[in-house]
Order: sequence, then C-alpha cells, then structure tokens
Amino acid sequence: AYGYLNAQGEWAIAPNFLYAGAFSGGMACAATQEGMGLIDGSGAWLLEPRFDVVEYGNGSLITATVYGEGVYLYDREQNVNRRGGENILLNGFALLAGEAGTKVSGEYAQELVSMLSVFTEALGDARANVVSVTLSTEYELGAYFLLAMREGVTVQIFTPENHTEEKAEAVIEKYLSLSETQKTYGFFDVIDSIDGGFTVSNHRASL
Repeated sequence: AYGYLNAQGEWAIAPNFLYAGAFSGGMACAATQEGMGLIDGSGAWLLEPRFDVVEYGNGSLITATVYGEGVYLYDREQNVNRRGGENILLNGFALLAGEAGTKVSGEYAQELVSMLSVFTEALGDARANVVSVTLSTEYELGAYFLLAMREGVTVQIFTPENHTEEKAEAVIEKYLSLSETQKTYGFFDVIDSIDGGFTVSNHRASL
C-alpha cells in the first residue's frame, strides 16, 4: 500500500492506496481496488476512485476515462466530485496530459478547452448545459464538434479551429435566444462562410 510522508518522515496521508502519484496543483492521482481518482492534500477524494485513467494539466480541466463507457470532463474550479452523468462525456477525442502539471494535448484539444472555457465564463459551469461533445472528422471540409445540450437540442460547430472562441460565443447567444420548448429538440449549426467569417443557422427540427 502507498501513502504520503511529511518532512519528519511521518504519515501525512495514511497508506491506503494501491497507487499514489505526485502532487501537482494541490491534487494527486491515487488508486484503490475500485479505480483511479484524485485526492487533495488531506487525502480526501476530490474525484472518487471509479475511473481507469485520470489526467489533468495546468488549466482547470480534468479528463477521466472509464473503459467501455467513455471519457468524462471535469473542472477543478467548480465542484469536481460529480458523478459521470453530470459531467461532459467526450466522444472521438484522444486527449493526453502526460505527466502531472503538463497541458492536456491531442487533436482539437485546445479548441475543446477554449470553447468550454467560454461556456463556463458565460454560463457559470459548462457542465450545467452540455451533456456531451463528439468530435467528427468525416465532414468533407474539415472536422466538427457535435454538442448535445442537457435539455435536448443539438449544436453542430463546423471547423472549430477557425474563430474558436467567437463561435462558442455565438452558440451561447443562439442557445439563450431559444424558447424553453425549442431547447428540448432539434438543432442549429455554426459553419464558416465564404467571406472568411461564419454564420449561425436557424433552429431546425432535425439534423
């Protein structure tokens, strides 16, 4: 079993773990028989140990993977210890954090982080509104993000590498303009225009 010693060689955190990683940013990865999670400096669970992989970097975002289920996105600035269904499920992304303290990286990682940061700044907590984000690279003109919102409406954001933060702001403006009924179904999309900008479509019943 593993734990953490203080400068006097005494147990600061009792050896109750199958794995105990180095602390960075006031937290560390640790594991029990139930799985991997995150602890704070007192040994309390910030992220309960139910995951196969937990990764985090310098920013506030944390990814936690359950094999066969998916990757969940957490935010250390908010209430991090939330069950999977209350966090953002990621599909199609391959995100890596490397060693603790390094930035999360991977294809479209920066665009994902930037967009969700805009959502969090505008709405208080992106997880309150976004259920999942799917990355698709099958679009002939580039990739797109597919956001499933908690009420039911879906948002397609084409070529998210272009005008990333501006598109996120436009999505929020459009989303907030929908009636409560419109938020429960259908979709709208954000797509680049030939003049170098982008447009936001009307709300429609289906994809």
